Amino acid sequence: MKFVPILVFALMLTSRFIPAAKADRIRCSFTEPFLSTEYNMVNQTFTVVDSFSQYPKVFKTVVKSVRLEIKDSGVFQLRIASGKIIQKLLLNHQGSDGMSGTVFPYEVTWTGHQNLVGGCVSDSLPAKVDSE
Repeated sequence: MKFVPILVFALMLTSRFIPAAKADRIRCSFTEPFLSTEYNMVNQTFTVVDSFSQYPKVFKTVVKSVRLEIKDSGVFQLRIASGKIIQKLLLNHQGSDGMSGTVFPYEVTWTGHQNLVGGCVSDSLPAKVDSE
């Protein structure tokens, strides 16, 4: 029975050195219209930022109670409280904002806004600038 307390003590020691899980945000960019979105996993909020339609004014709309669902390996979707899917994300490292040479890790379809296609980054997966 001495083994159990030693195991518990060892787990307590090692858990102090294991990094905590990092909260993530997914930020997406679109052109035509020039909009961006951000999903915050901790707060489960979806923020739409419109800095173009009435420039120089910036409009933000925040939707609460948005869930990130994992559908398959590298396939995700954001669902609002009513059950409607508002964004579909594909982790394929081929996302594009349609204008810059930036290659985004996520390709996104914003089903809640005329099926706009764009590119997304997250806190743990940054974009890469295409060198071509």
